[in-house]
Amino acid sequence: MLKIDPTGIQRLLSAYKVEKPSALKKKEQPGQLDEVRLSDSAQTFHLALKAAMGSTDIRAGKVENIKTLYDAGQYNVDALKVADSIIDHAFGKK
Repeated sequence: MLKIDPTGIQRLLSAYKVEKPSALKKKEQPGQLDEVRLSDSAQTFHLALKAAMGSTDIRAGKVENIKTLYDAGQYNVDALKVADSIIDHAFGKK
């Protein structure tokens, strides 16, 4: 006959007991503030992103010209030139 020990069940259930939020609160010391430190690469990325977002490097005239050609069905892209350019940039030729 199998006997179930109630104290064993209670110990098992207590392992999965959910703590009350008040018991989980971190004891804060007066005047202590949270602090976040960014790595040098994260700071550099942030500066680059900020500069890029503020840039007005869009050539409106060129964009408008391409839109006009595209809408008229006359905008054609030379796939070989695009592929060559991608390869050149990948290997630092340009």
